[in-house]
Amino acid sequence: MKLYTTSEVSRKTGLNKKTLRNWEKVFGLKVYRDDNGNRNYTDYDIELMQNIKKHKQQGMGNKFIKEYIENSNFDKSNEECAATLTQVNPLESIGDIQKIMAENFKNIMGEAIGDIVIEREQKLKEDLGNEISEKLDDISINLREEISNKVRKQVRVENQKLMLYLANNRKESKKGFFSKVFG
Repeated sequence: MKLYTTSEVSRKTGLNKKTLRNWEKVFGLKVYRDDNGNRNYTDYDIELMQNIKKHKQQGMGNKFIKEYIENSNFDKSNEECAATLTQVNPLESIGDIQKIMAENFKNIMGEAIGDIVIEREQKLKEDLGNEISEKLDDISINLREEISNKVRKQVRVENQKLMLYLANNRKESKKGFFSKVFG
């Protein structure tokens, strides 16, 4: 099996080195590396890169291409599998793309709506918590004022009773012994 360097693959595919490295990450490709960490591509890898390039030129998105590669069960030991990407009937691909796009749209919208619902729920909880806290603070302040006013009023009433009692006791104490007894 012949191995190719990144430069050789770049020349053969017309893709720059940065794109090759990027596609390796984006599509989860497993490129063989030597003991020095240098990438070594096989004929299979070159074929796969060319097919990815072709599909991208046809307007297929990364997600579709990645799912197609994963769902096609490509096995690097069988280099003929890479050729199946080129044998896809474009009309079948469009139908598949539409199905995948519809499913992806549904999933994305579901996630987005779920995120919005969760975000709004958290905002409502926060707003409601703040509103309840403010109301409780207002109620607490009003209750303190009301209790304080009632206590002052009760103290005034008790003081008035005490003053009347003391005033009556003073009158009684000013009377002589016989007027107290005989009235």
